[in-house]
Amino acid sequence: MLRVNPGQPVVFGLLILIFSVLSFFGSGGFVIGAILGIIGGIMTLRWRQPVGSAQAPSRSGRTGETKQSAPEI
Repeated sequence: MLRVNPGQPVVFGLLILIFSVLSFFGSGGFVIGAILGIIGGIMTLRWRQPVGSAQAPSRSGRTGETKQSAPEI
């Protein structure tokens, strides 16, 4: 979610934290999953988009790739 919409790390981080903490009480989930979710939520809240990564990826998924045509004879 954060890769698709990198402008909202606080919203996604809070959602991850809320659902991870609720999994202790309501869902009866695995403890390790809840702990990893809490760690992931904290990491998401602390994450900031790098300054130089404003370039959107191309269709092939690689940035900086240019299409080269065959040389004319």
